[in-house]
Amino acid sequence: MQHLNQTITTLILLIMLPLTSISQPVYESYESNFGNSIKPKVDKPHGVVENDLLVISLAFDEGEDEIIYPPDGWMLIDRVHNTNNNGLATYYKIASANEPNKYTFETEEHSTWSIGISRISNVNISSPIDAMATTTCNAGAMIAPSIITNGEERLVLCFYSNNEEATYTEHASTKKRYDAPNTQQGQPSNMLATFVQAIAFSTGDKEATASIEGAGTAQQVSIVPATSPPLLPVEWKDFNVQPCGTNVCIDWATSVEIDNNYFNIERSYNAIDWETINTIQGMGDSQLPQNYSYIDHHPFNGENLYRIKQIDFDGNSSYTETKIADIDIPEKRTAIFPNPATNMVTITNLVAKKDFYIFDQLGRNVTAQVESISSKELGMRLDISTLPSGYYIATVDNISVKFLKK
Repeated sequence: MQHLNQTITTLILLIMLPLTSISQPVYESYESNFGNSIKPKVDKPHGVVENDLLVISLAFDEGEDEIIYPPDGWMLIDRVHNTNNNGLATYYKIASANEPNKYTFETEEHSTWSIGISRISNVNISSPIDAMATTTCNAGAMIAPSIITNGEERLVLCFYSNNEEATYTEHASTKKRYDAPNTQQGQPSNMLATFVQAIAFSTGDKEATASIEGAGTAQQVSIVPATSPPLLPVEWKDFNVQPCGTNVCIDWATSVEIDNNYFNIERSYNAIDWETINTIQGMGDSQLPQNYSYIDHHPFNGENLYRIKQIDFDGNSSYTETKIADIDIPEKRTAIFPNPATNMVTITNLVAKKDFYIFDQLGRNVTAQVESISSKELGMRLDISTLPSGYYIATVDNISVKFLKK
């Protein structure tokens, strides 16, 4: 009888949940450009307004050897290389009320490039990127690899590039948006086609045919619409983080909980590696607003990213959006020198030195390529001579410092 009552309660709560209509993101306009310099640039698309999603595809000829510095506010979606023959990087930002007329990237090497920018409206401004996948191609048939979308009415972007001034015949189920080969320097190509995925499911590979075969790269990226249905079995009401001195205060609220077991509070410094810092019990079934809070007494020095993971009794889960708290803890300020460095670096002002990691600019763990030469009470000396040139993040005891390997 008790199990029956719980089932009836759950059904009643499900019926009470509001139904929400979902309208898909809208592809509005684009601009493109190509050139041969260390500063790829492109004009702002026509009609940009606040809260539009801007997406850039930057194709370049240096491949994996190239280092790219995006303008302020731009976030990397994904990056793929076909050795040193071709590279394709995608970036996004949510438009502010005062966007510049032009966006200028910088590259370490003097590259030939092609760049395209898209304006997309009706997107989820808190978490616009849904799923992504990349691949390399070495033929005329270029395949943007399948992804699995996480909800309804996703706008899917298919990017293609190779080391030729190729144009493309898009897949029959997609609509070409721009086709911008670098015809001045003879490479690279850069094409975008889109389609709408109505349900949460595999999108399937999308093959486009290049007019000239070459070493290529391709991506699929799905975009989240502005209006999404309430998350089940929890309807999130609010989520906030803010500095409280040298701590971080975290609070969140739910409107409805169904079969909700517990919440994990997760923290990251790079939006890639997440750790659970505490677990709080959920309410099980509730149709009343519930409030939760936690204080992180040991945040990183600098930028801290937080999210809440909700777990059902059956093991299914959902997430809040990600929020950021910036903390300045003088006693945790860590220095690394020399910076830039060629062979050796020293990290100062450390405490326990229990956990030590090195990540490259793509977020990959390259710790195995670095040797710890000496470890004093408050510092470490590292041999970085085997690392390729580029920017890295050293993380010791949850403290992160950035350095450049020459």
